[in-house]
Amino acid sequence: MSNQSQNRFRDSNHNRKQRPLYVVQPFPDAPPGVAIIPFKDFHGQGIQPALDPDGIERDFLGIPTVELHFKHDTDVSKTNPDRRTSGPPLLRRDWWEDWTQDEHLQMHGPYDQAIPAVQRLRIASSHFQKSRRFPKDVYKQLWESTFKIYAGISGTVPVWQRASDPPYGENVSDDEFEDERSMKPLLPREPYELYHVRPPVVENDAQIQVLLDAAHQKKNARAERFIADPAKTIQIYLSSYMVNNGVVLSDRNLVNGPHLLRFFVNFLLRNQVFLAEDACAESLKCALDVIDLAATELPLTSRISKALPDDFSAACQKCWGSSTNGYVAVPDLFESALLAENIEVVKSEDVLPHDADTPPVADEGEWSNTIPTTDWQPAPSATLLALFGPTTLPMAHTLGAVERSVRRILFINPPDDTNNTAAAGGQALFARMCAVEMGPWLNCQPEDTALILRAGNKPHALENRITLLVSPSVAEHLKIGMGIGGDWVQLACLSPEEGGSQSGEDIWFLERLTSVLPSYWLV
Repeated sequence: MSNQSQNRFRDSNHNRKQRPLYVVQPFPDAPPGVAIIPFKDFHGQGIQPALDPDGIERDFLGIPTVELHFKHDTDVSKTNPDRRTSGPPLLRRDWWEDWTQDEHLQMHGPYDQAIPAVQRLRIASSHFQKSRRFPKDVYKQLWESTFKIYAGISGTVPVWQRASDPPYGENVSDDEFEDERSMKPLLPREPYELYHVRPPVVENDAQIQVLLDAAHQKKNARAERFIADPAKTIQIYLSSYMVNNGVVLSDRNLVNGPHLLRFFVNFLLRNQVFLAEDACAESLKCALDVIDLAATELPLTSRISKALPDDFSAACQKCWGSSTNGYVAVPDLFESALLAENIEVVKSEDVLPHDADTPPVADEGEWSNTIPTTDWQPAPSATLLALFGPTTLPMAHTLGAVERSVRRILFINPPDDTNNTAAAGGQALFARMCAVEMGPWLNCQPEDTALILRAGNKPHALENRITLLVSPSVAEHLKIGMGIGGDWVQLACLSPEEGGSQSGEDIWFLERLTSVLPSYWLV
């Protein structure tokens, strides 16, 4: 450093030390007649607990208070900030309640009717998506990967395999597969679009372009189908499409699906997206009726599936057998017929070893037997004796027809208290069980065609109505118009000469449940 630079640096430091860093103005003198109270003599004055008759808030000195025009986050009482309220806890609102609060503000229309209807649908869907906050499960499971693809709003990229690549699944380790999946984001795709489908092998880019064009045409065809009849398209989506694609496996989807489509349909109507298409607008209004039905019946499908078959069906299977183990008659009558032919009856309890015959392996409490053997026993199954006490139902009824079909709920009759509970046979059951009248489900698919699995001693046609007995707790979930599919077993009432009741009725129970359908089911 030169001498001139050193002198300049020394002068600047000297001047910095001489001039003051802070300059404080002297306090002004007190105005005439004003006495300044020292801080040691100051005593704070709070707000009066009661207002003056004029309604003005004053402090203890009588000086009126002034309300601040601006509120700050710190303008709260600091006394006991951790004090908890004694009232009920605040419940978190559902997402559709939050959407309803500001839904009337979601205005983006009317849309230009000169734009093609398919393009208007996709533009409106983009506005609908960007103008609201989606829950993660609603966005991924219902909106992005199912409904947008189903309605032709968005498409999927086809999958292919080049001929030069190694065959699918060969020479690929687990580590390489996991690294590849972690690097590439998953594209929206229908749940079972690629299930059991091998990617086509392509030779060149021209064949890839053919696949891309086919996917684009499929997307446009779905959009045109939605615009042609939105009510039918939504009806299929809320019934067979959700079942075939596994959307109904989550109970939350059964609740969220109708709410999501109701907001979307109202958005299209409110913004006049299809003002030029009168038929489409009218169909959207009809779709709201289907959505209202779905909001009630879709959650019921899950509850019915968990409630059926009930304890009464399990007790009947234990008495009359099942399709898996074979249907049997009343055990006492069967054994009597065998003894009349001098055939020895060997029971299972006579063949299986008793507990005393089994050599002990380990004492309870040792390291080799940490779990008591009593925990290994299955739960006790329901029996007619446990449900109804001593009953003559097995003597008054015999096994009848067995059919596999889908039936519609026509009537739900509550327990009839007027019946004599001491009567024999099925009359005693009607006082404690609900009688559900089931009719045939018309226009079934080929895989749901009704079949007679066993012919009974009475003529029975698939077009006849049947009476299903269920417990009142199960009947609470049933709704008239909905369909139930499964194996139906008839308990035919015996004639009076055969020991039956004079006024007995044929009753049915559900042995196996295969499907629960909403009333608007459409494929």
